[in-house]
Amino acid sequence: MKAALQGPSGRIILGPAQLMVGQAPDNQLVITDPKVSPRHATVNLSLQGYSITDLGSTYGTFVNEQRLGPHVPRVLYRGERVRFGDTIYTYEEGDWIATDVPPTVAANPYQQTGYGAEAPPGRPPSASAYSPMPSTAYPSAYPPSGGSFNQVAVPPPPPPPYVQPPYTPQEQRSAMPQKSGGGMKIALIVLAVLLILALGGGGFALYAFTRPQPTISVTSSYTTGATPAGSTSTVLHAVGHNFSSDSDITFLLDDNAVPGVPNAHSDAKGNMTADLTIKDSWSLGSHKLTAKDAGGYTTKTAAPVMIVAQGQAHTPGPNGAPPDDASFTIKAEVQAHDAMTGAAGKPFTATLAVKGQPDPSGGTVCEANDDGQLHSSTGTANDGSTYVLKTVETCSGTYKGGKITYVQILTTFAANYSNGRTCTWKTPLNFQELSGTFSSATTVSGTYTLNPAPYTCTDGTSETSSGAKGTWTGTVA
Repeated sequence: MKAALQGPSGRIILGPAQLMVGQAPDNQLVITDPKVSPRHATVNLSLQGYSITDLGSTYGTFVNEQRLGPHVPRVLYRGERVRFGDTIYTYEEGDWIATDVPPTVAANPYQQTGYGAEAPPGRPPSASAYSPMPSTAYPSAYPPSGGSFNQVAVPPPPPPPYVQPPYTPQEQRSAMPQKSGGGMKIALIVLAVLLILALGGGGFALYAFTRPQPTISVTSSYTTGATPAGSTSTVLHAVGHNFSSDSDITFLLDDNAVPGVPNAHSDAKGNMTADLTIKDSWSLGSHKLTAKDAGGYTTKTAAPVMIVAQGQAHTPGPNGAPPDDASFTIKAEVQAHDAMTGAAGKPFTATLAVKGQPDPSGGTVCEANDDGQLHSSTGTANDGSTYVLKTVETCSGTYKGGKITYVQILTTFAANYSNGRTCTWKTPLNFQELSGTFSSATTVSGTYTLNPAPYTCTDGTSETSSGAKGTWTGTVA
């Protein structure tokens, strides 16, 4: 079969070897069209004739303006228009092709960078590269002048006409070879059909084997068990292989396009890497991440991922706050004012200890003396008498998602004065309370409350100490 592609670069003679089409300079047919991919398409010879296969190009390969599916061979027929990007060729077939083209193109079309470009005018043919078939190989289709129809048009002259020998009884068997010959024809037809079916099945198997079969894997700095995990503003690292070459890649979360994530792009070998930043719009829970290229090829095996609340799975809390399971200490500077008079109290420092717990509990928050043991301290009252203060303290506090709370609980609260007076506060008493929010990885601030405390004394007096309110700022020590 003689065939060619007729286009802007001249007539491209097709041979038994594969014709690679694309922008890359090492293709047999180089097309400098911005819409042509480096490896755009191939033209191959098969039993059915020449066929064209798109290699997953970005802008596609078209036959008669019908776009071809990636990696699906399509048989070409005489006169069909083939478009690569914006460049158009016409497929031709016929014995006349070789004589209409400069011999250098027909003999060795692969030598030129532009695969089969027309030779310069006036270049003589090469006898060694382009030799005609021997004239004795085939009989003439038309009788020469003065000759009989069945006469061969070349010397030597034909032998005398064959004369049928006389009929003999043994010749009755001649019908059997004819019948056998008919059976042979039927057998050959059946064999040809089987061969076509086998080749068709083989073509499908070849297509199934060579078509892109992309894969994807995901890693993260955080995990839940063995599953990569992440929260808002953290990153999932995706690596893919075997996508269509030079193709846009769309990420899918549970078969839906991932919100807020730009497309990635595969390289010439179909490989891809991307960092996916998790957005607030990603729903919490377990998900399956897949990816699809521009040719419609999707990863068959999904990568499992877990989206968690900020602070869980050891991810940073909001504003970069410590993770929920982290243990750390906060130095809190407190400034309070008397709730009744508004008078400013003396600033003091509280040390809050945060102890991380497994998810989803969050951390606990206490001060050093909140141990349930009896503690004593001394001081001077407003009337100048001294006192010994005895307390038993516990606590209630939480840290989770960048927010902290703390409550000091007194189960024993009594003061023994030097003048013999003793006062006892009603317990249990939620005495001091702090709450706050992290604004960065190390800075937190919030409000402070000292609750009013009723007490009775041995001299018969009964009063309630005034409370206080204020603010506090803290840093992670």
